[in-house]
Amino acid sequence: MSHVLTETRSKARRWVYLVCASIFVVFAFFSADEGGLVGALPYFPFVALCVLQFFRPTLLGWIALTMMFAAYAIAVAAHWRSLTRPDLEIFLLVGLVPAVALLWSLPRRITG
Repeated sequence: MSHVLTETRSKARRWVYLVCASIFVVFAFFSADEGGLVGALPYFPFVALCVLQFFRPTLLGWIALTMMFAAYAIAVAAHWRSLTRPDLEIFLLVGLVPAVALLWSLPRRITG
């Protein structure tokens, strides 16, 4: 089972990982603005995962990223009453767009 999760997959549609990485970088900049380098540190592993997925796509990395963005969107939706309408729309899009793009770009097995 672990081999299926870690084997190299098709690199078609791998640009989606760069979109995901850019979202994490934006969050890192905002966090660094408020907490310095220490505030940005938690985002570095996620950026590294996106870059790794870009060069060597695996099912395990795809699952992790898809779950992160979907969980973020669900968390935002669960707290919709405490957000203004523009904030809700922006934050939902930050989670939903990458999650849907990742679902669309499921890395296929390389045959042959």
